[in-house]
Amino acid sequence: MNYTIFSTFIAILLFNACVGHKSSRTKIQPSEVLKAADPSKSATIQLTSEAKNRLEIMSQAFPRGKDAKQAVPISALLYDTAGFAWFFVEDSVLRFHREKVRVLKTENNRILVESTFDASLPVVIQGAAELNGIESGVGK
Repeated sequence: MNYTIFSTFIAILLFNACVGHKSSRTKIQPSEVLKAADPSKSATIQLTSEAKNRLEIMSQAFPRGKDAKQAVPISALLYDTAGFAWFFVEDSVLRFHREKVRVLKTENNRILVESTFDASLPVVIQGAAELNGIESGVGK
């Protein structure tokens, strides 16, 4: 009998200690939009690795020819409300930003584009729409 009362007392103490305890861990946001200092540049989107995996974002580098043209999957292409074409590129691990491109030709599921960004940067080929939503604040 005394053991039961003692066990119940300890359980109540532990429960009360847990309920009143606030976690010292900082809540990590799955994504963060970092506005560019230059208004003519797009914002940078920082993701956690969990967010990138959950959104199934994939990127791949595409070599540019001597004429500054790249052939990329059409899934990489986005248009803004003004009609300009854009890609998201991964400028470092888990960091993405938009780059303007000029569409020259569409053939099957690939497009030939002219661009000026660093050709060594991987182009987002899956999940560009999700990044666009993050950048524009959809879901906030």
